[in-house]
Parts: sequence; C-alpha cells; structure tokens
Amino acid sequence: MTAGFRLEEVPCPLCDSSEYRVVLTAKDLNFGVPGTFTIVQCRQCKMQFLSPRPRPEDLRKVYPALYAWGYQRATAARHVAALRRCLSFVKRAQPMGRLLEVGCAAGHFLRLAQVAGYHVAGVEMDVRTAQHARENFGFDVMVTSIESAALAPGQYDIVCLFDVFEHTLNPKLALDVIRGGLTPDGVVVIKVPNFGCWESRLWGGYWYGKDLPRDLLHFTPQTLSEMLRRGGFRRIEIHQVGEPNYAVQSLIKWTSALLGRQSGNAGATATGGTPHETPRRKIQEAVFDALELANRLPTMLLARLGQRNALVAIARTDR
Repeated sequence: MTAGFRLEEVPCPLCDSSEYRVVLTAKDLNFGVPGTFTIVQCRQCKMQFLSPRPRPEDLRKVYPALYAWGYQRATAARHVAALRRCLSFVKRAQPMGRLLEVGCAAGHFLRLAQVAGYHVAGVEMDVRTAQHARENFGFDVMVTSIESAALAPGQYDIVCLFDVFEHTLNPKLALDVIRGGLTPDGVVVIKVPNFGCWESRLWGGYWYGKDLPRDLLHFTPQTLSEMLRRGGFRRIEIHQVGEPNYAVQSLIKWTSALLGRQSGNAGATATGGTPHETPRRKIQEAVFDALELANRLPTMLLARLGQRNALVAIARTDR
C-alpha cells in the first residue's frame, strides 16, 4: 500500500516473462504523488515497464486534478506547435478519412484535424476533459479506456495515440481493439517518449519523459516496433522526433530537487486544487519559453546524431 493506492507486480507487457532487472527507482517529480516507483527491464525481450504498478482500480488516484486541467488549457504556442507536428504525421500516413484520437483530452488536436478535413471522434477516460471537448467543439467523445471501447469493425481509417500509449494497462488488448476498429488498410499513429535516447540516460529519474507512476510502459524504437508487430500490424515505420520542452522540464525538475523544493505542478496539486492565473505564473511561462528557445540548438544537434527524445510509429493493418 502506498499513499492510498495499492501496487502490484506485473509480468512483461510484451512477452509475458516474469524475469526482469531493475533499471531505475524514482519519485513522481511532475505531480508529487507520494512514494517511490520502479522501472524494470525484461531479461527476455528488453521491454521496460513500471513494476510494481498501481492496480487498475487505483490508477485514477495517481492522476491529480491539475493533470486534466493542463490539457484543458493546452492552447499555448508550444502546445499548438506540438499538435501540428502530430498532425503532419497523420497527413503523411492518411491524408483524409475518419479519424479517432485515443486520449483526446479537451479536443484540441481533434479540432486541428477537423479543420484539416478529417471526420473526427475521440476516446477519453477523464469525464471533465471529455465534457470540455463535447461542449466547446461538439465532438463525439466516448468516456472509457481504449481497452474497453466499443469500436465497430472497420469504423475508422486512422487511429491516433499521442503521449497516451505509454499509459495503457494492457497494450496488447488496446492494439487488438484498435486493429478491429480500423478499415482493412487502416493506419495507427502512436507517439511516445523515447526511453532509449541519450537525454533519458542523462537526466535519469529527472527526465520529463519518465512520468512516474503514470507512464506504465517505456519504449525504445525496437520494443515499440515489436509491440506493433505482435499486435498484428505491418509496414511499421518508427520515426524519431524532437520535443524541446522535455529537456527544459527535466532541468526544472532537477533544479527544484537540488533546492529541496517541489516543482510547480507538484506543489500546485498538493491539495488537489487548480492553480489560478497570477503574474508569477506568467513570469514562469516566459522563463520556460526562453529556456525552450535556448534548447533548440542542442535539440537539433542531437537530432543529427540520431538521438531524438520521442518516437512516432506509423503502422497499417494490412488485412
């Protein structure tokens, strides 16, 4: 038992082996959920994942109020730019058609896709953000997990998961549901942090791409490709992309820990509340934007070395 929620040991989500080694033990530096959490690596297939992890019935307890609030507010220029990068991969994979976004949050990406000409719908587990997408944009959003979603066979031409797949309890079942809901030549587009990149190794437990204990799966290009192959997908492409804010957020986490202080998000959610807009917060945003701009050159250099910090997979059903 840890701070009101229970943890359980789980086998490898890729090959079901129970033989693994500890890779990293760290705290939740993004939202301040109490406890320490362990990432392990399967000795058989090299998949890395959280174990022990929160039980399915307790998983919602590790998502503070600010987590959903942040997605409702995701309108800053850097967030929009990130969504546009995702849209570019969608257009490359499937230039038109019926699109489902899994983990659509407040509907900001769906809005971009709709403007681009797609017929859109969403799946979202959080009731508040799903309601935001419905009321502000009029989108059809199912409130459920992807594993439990009732998708009609061949209902969609493309299914997208952006920074969502790493949160799934049962990735094999999730891919089965997605594949069943796609057309015979349908495509899935998945974006996840690249656990195998140099940036991840440099920052260790402070890396922003390790969102413990919410990230249950930690992919490398090899394990993401293998997960899709075993899930029945073919013509798999794995692209590395750079997210400038990862390094900036990691620096903030590291500096906060060095000073013995919580990060802004962790402090704000200590009582489960939602922060107010203040001049101080605006200053923090300005500092963040400046740091992100300064980090663009190192990000470009790492990209040239084949060391981008995020992965985008494009794969087809080929039925």
